[in-house]
Amino acid sequence: MKFKTNGQVSWYHPLPDRKWYTWNGGMVGSPAVNHRYQSDVSKDLACFVGIDGKLTLVNHKKTQPGKMVWGPRKQKQYPAPLVLDTVTLPQGSISTPLFVGNKIIVGYDNGMDLYQVTPAGKLVRLDRLSGPMFDATPVVWNGRVYAGSKNGDLYCLGN
Repeated sequence: MKFKTNGQVSWYHPLPDRKWYTWNGGMVGSPAVNHRYQSDVSKDLACFVGIDGKLTLVNHKKTQPGKMVWGPRKQKQYPAPLVLDTVTLPQGSISTPLFVGNKIIVGYDNGMDLYQVTPAGKLVRLDRLSGPMFDATPVVWNGRVYAGSKNGDLYCLGN
């Protein structure tokens, strides 16, 4: 794999510190991107969840004009990504969100949400399953969401 950055950081998005069980803040899961899906929204989107329970949607190929943020240990400043929308989940999360077309599925410590990304880059919640703790990343097959819960059960959601 080759990076096309010439050793430079393209952008940096700091996440706030927050004590959550054994973590001290930031992002624990991985980001998700949508560039391989057929969709009526931009194919340059990424989303991620901070341990603070905020789901953030960014255009990963664009930066906010003129906005610089401090990097780790405040040693250098970097461009900030173009943040399109942010929503606060009911609880913290260590789950990686899943992008499928223009939809995002994200688990958290007391449920799972389904969001749609509008053509304007806004997040609209379509559905919510409350109760179970979803730490693992769900998968989608034939229009159904399969998600393992910390209670030991496997949930199948959809038509």
